[in-house]
Amino acid sequence: MTVLTDRQIRSFPEIKDIPDDADLPTVIEYYNEMVDSFNFFNKNVSLQSNFNCQIIDVEFTAGETKRVFHRLGIVPRYRLVLRQEGNGLITDVPLNWTDKYITLVNNGAVAVNATIMLVKE
Repeated sequence: MTVLTDRQIRSFPEIKDIPDDADLPTVIEYYNEMVDSFNFFNKNVSLQSNFNCQIIDVEFTAGETKRVFHRLGIVPRYRLVLRQEGNGLITDVPLNWTDKYITLVNNGAVAVNATIMLVKE
């Protein structure tokens, strides 16, 4: 898979305005260019390759507070739950976030398996 650099992502052309008097073949050409650009971007962007982040799989028992270790080297700015199995509510303990780990709590009464993305910024 091709990984896009920041420069490549920023160099995507802006969508052209279709002239009001454009005939059908011209409209189709504009549309096809837009779809080609979107498809290229969509096929080549990757969370871990194109964002300053780390994706981690975490298992929580019911009511568990857990340190989740990461390799970002700084205190993460955000965390996103990308996928979750189980009805627990995962919350942060922001005072316990460091450049080595974050602390999360499963506030639910059931076990949870989650895939979490930690983002630098």
